[in-house]
Amino acid sequence: MEIAIEQEKSGETGHAEIEIYNGRILSPSDANSQITCHWDMSEKLLMRLCYSQPQKHKSDRTLLWFRLPEAAFGVAIEDLITHGCVYVPYAGVFVTKASDPINLPDYRTRIAGRKTVFERVHEMPDQTIAGAMNVFDDIQNYSPTFLALVCHNRKFHVRRSGIINYSTFDYLHTADMPTDFLIPQFAAHEDEDAARFFEAKSFDRSLAYPKRPSPQQSERDRNTVRRHLHGDWMPIQVLNVKEGGLIYSQCAFVAPWNECPKPFQSGWTNQKAVCVSEFTIENPQAEPTDAKLTLQDN
Repeated sequence: MEIAIEQEKSGETGHAEIEIYNGRILSPSDANSQITCHWDMSEKLLMRLCYSQPQKHKSDRTLLWFRLPEAAFGVAIEDLITHGCVYVPYAGVFVTKASDPINLPDYRTRIAGRKTVFERVHEMPDQTIAGAMNVFDDIQNYSPTFLALVCHNRKFHVRRSGIINYSTFDYLHTADMPTDFLIPQFAAHEDEDAARFFEAKSFDRSLAYPKRPSPQQSERDRNTVRRHLHGDWMPIQVLNVKEGGLIYSQCAFVAPWNECPKPFQSGWTNQKAVCVSEFTIENPQAEPTDAKLTLQDN
């Protein structure tokens, strides 16, 4: 497939970096690479590429990642094929099929008066706290939390009890794929050596949907167990449990621990993840109290 990429403002100068995900750039591509190229934004760029036919879940779509001096965004080849073009107004970039080019002024006239997806979603009734709570089931309060890096297969399953479930991966390289692309190989769940957990032998069983607690349990739980995100938005779960006059806290998050990825290399394909769990015990009472914290790795 051949596509055309152009800058909206004529005479605009600067250079952009383009990387392809789940595809190949046939021309023009950087030396020794079929996933990256540089674009002189003062000229229209004609690019030949190979792309994937996406499956229903859409996670394997071919994407073009643009890094401009003042902006960064992605363009899905599937959207380009479906609609004939993709226009990114805030970045001033217009992408079309080279075999059937669309004129940008004509396209702007065609979409004049239309609302963006962001605007349409904001007008929907469930985009408010009140609307969301109408369909919220309080059983979700008892579900575990998944912690992971962005688009990463290493998942850490943090329960309300503080137990952390996780599974190990065996990675291999294939001759048909770049050496920096890793494929997780899962062993059978029956083999206890194939997976490693805290107080759980099977990832499937550990993900069983929580049972609805009794009204008495719900009331006791509300008074003793609290969960929230650090700063109310960061992907760091804080769990507070009151027991015996003490407040036990667990702060859990996932972070990358390997070296930074090379330029133009998708970091999530080879990033290593580490789960950090920090425990604190606080005594808000005036008198000293005995406390006990036991860590068990099964």
